[in-house]
Amino acid sequence: MSGFEPAGKRLAVALGEFRAARRQAALKAALARLQGDSLALLSFYEVAKQLKVTGQVDRGVREIPLDRIVGSVGRYDDFDRSFLPLKDHDAKRWASVRIAAADPAALPPIEVYQIGTAYFVVDGNHRVSIALRLGLDYLDAHVVEIRSRVPLPDDLDYEAFILAAEYAAFLEHTGLDHLYPEVTLAVSMPGQYDKLENHIEVNRYFIEEADGRTLSDEEAVGRWYANVYLPVVESIREHGLLRGFDGRTETDLYLWIAENQAALRNALGWNVSTEAATPDAARYAAVQGNRLARLYRRALSAALPAPKYPPELAWSYSKTMDRYSDRLFADILVGVDATSGSASWVQALPIAEREQSHLLGVPLLTENPEGAGSEQLRSNFYARLQELGLSGELSRVSGPLLETIRFGARLADLLVLARKDLREIHAGGENIRQLIVDCNRPLLIALEEPSRLTHALLLCGSEEASQEALFVTAYMAERWGCSVTLLSGPDSASASLERARRYLELHEIEAATISRTSSHPDIIFKVAHEHDCDLVVGGAQQREPLHAEALLRQLLDGPEARLKPLLLCP
Repeated sequence: MSGFEPAGKRLAVALGEFRAARRQAALKAALARLQGDSLALLSFYEVAKQLKVTGQVDRGVREIPLDRIVGSVGRYDDFDRSFLPLKDHDAKRWASVRIAAADPAALPPIEVYQIGTAYFVVDGNHRVSIALRLGLDYLDAHVVEIRSRVPLPDDLDYEAFILAAEYAAFLEHTGLDHLYPEVTLAVSMPGQYDKLENHIEVNRYFIEEADGRTLSDEEAVGRWYANVYLPVVESIREHGLLRGFDGRTETDLYLWIAENQAALRNALGWNVSTEAATPDAARYAAVQGNRLARLYRRALSAALPAPKYPPELAWSYSKTMDRYSDRLFADILVGVDATSGSASWVQALPIAEREQSHLLGVPLLTENPEGAGSEQLRSNFYARLQELGLSGELSRVSGPLLETIRFGARLADLLVLARKDLREIHAGGENIRQLIVDCNRPLLIALEEPSRLTHALLLCGSEEASQEALFVTAYMAERWGCSVTLLSGPDSASASLERARRYLELHEIEAATISRTSSHPDIIFKVAHEHDCDLVVGGAQQREPLHAEALLRQLLDGPEARLKPLLLCP
């Protein structure tokens, strides 16, 4: 806009720019409403109040980046976050400043307050609006730095402000930052600091009950942080539990563990609480080792975003590191009866001995679960574990077996259930294949006569779902010395069979190959008998060489003498 143009024309041009800016503001506002976003400028006084201002320092005049201006002292309702004008009656004022900005270098410095790396305009809102419209990146500003207890984050948005404000209020109430100056209890969602304050008060209550005295606020906060919060966070760090959970923080994981451990413990009776949240954390972690990390990861995955693996391969992908560095079946959910002689229990033991697994027992009681049979079952269960040198825990759940299985599956790597138990579930109208899919864990269906699990017949289907079965079979062959025979059906794609061969060769596993023209369930088990296979392995969603649904029906309804244990993978 030239300074030699007539004043009337300059004003008309400036007013035209204002109207264009207003249209742009209206369009952005409409899009933001559709997307649920906020374009509002922040109020300095509201921010200062929430962040607990502690002082100020005059930093003089200097150049500041315009994209770090996030709010205003008095005109936060007149402009949006991009400093586009929001009110029509501001046209003449905006236009007059636009005319004066024909030479931006001649504009006087604006005045701002600074909190962290964010700026709030005290004077010069119109100059900022026009500078941004002109494409400027910086303006001279007289800066007064405001000191606050919690700095605003660089990528400030409305939710980040709320989080910062809540954190400041938490620190003001607890004084935790004075006790531990290095403390950083960041969270990723609002409302979490109230929960932390509640944890402090609950911990205070139990300590006061035990000690018979009243704790000072400072001691209550300090003992919670040192004896409850820090041990959990140190375990999270030690085991790298934040990996794969983008956008979450250590405090997020601490809160989830604290809130869900009680529900899991009370519902199942399994010791899934994290004793890392006690003063004995180091001792417990040393004894339990990788099991603690596995339980954390597994429980957290139920509430936090999982690493982005293909859905049909999620289990095997998530277990890849355990396959090479630890054990694939570290935790086994198994049905047990009062004599510790159930088919599932007997079948699970050789696996547990090979893998040194932790057994999560599900009582198979038809009588009163609180009666004498329950005590006998518990006694036999732990005696048998001690005899074999294994670890395990028995659920105290008295509800239906199916509910316990579904609830406990998240804590296990393998489900081992007897054919007769699944027949009862199936008779109740439950789709067993869907149960496996829901649990997202391999299910080994045991027969009355336990299998040595030395020779697996792998059903090579054309669907990607069979990849899980291939993954597990290769592990058993490589780590247990299990022989492998590949069975392809009449409709199986040659590419699927070739993929299985290549995968096994990669792991230096030799496998025989059998082709059959029929895919009737009888044929599958007949082949297993003919080739001395003592385990059939397939995918729960597999359709070739045999539909998993038909195979399950045959296993549940057919004569046991003609069957083999079946391992179905999700």
